[in-house]
Amino acid sequence: MGPDENAPGRPILRRRYLLTCGISSIRPNTQITWFKDGRPFMANSDRVRFVDNKRGILFTSITEQDNGEYMCIANYGTSRASYTTTINAAQEKLHGMLF
Repeated sequence: MGPDENAPGRPILRRRYLLTCGISSIRPNTQITWFKDGRPFMANSDRVRFVDNKRGILFTSITEQDNGEYMCIANYGTSRASYTTTINAAQEKLHGMLF
């Protein structure tokens, strides 16, 4: 993993970002389904893709269109768990003196 993945705080626009399903008890053969803003989420591009058997979503260059509420649902047998988080990508702020 690179330094920008799973970094605390808000993701920065145009940077790499890994969103992980925060369910701690994911077992082998668990079926994971993702939703964004209440709708099924399909990560199927070079810029956004599922990783680790859908346990994470890798944004190779996060944009403002990626902002929203993400929920993963893990189904294993008769058990079900869910995790919800929000992405709010921010513009990078430059610090320094103005002349």
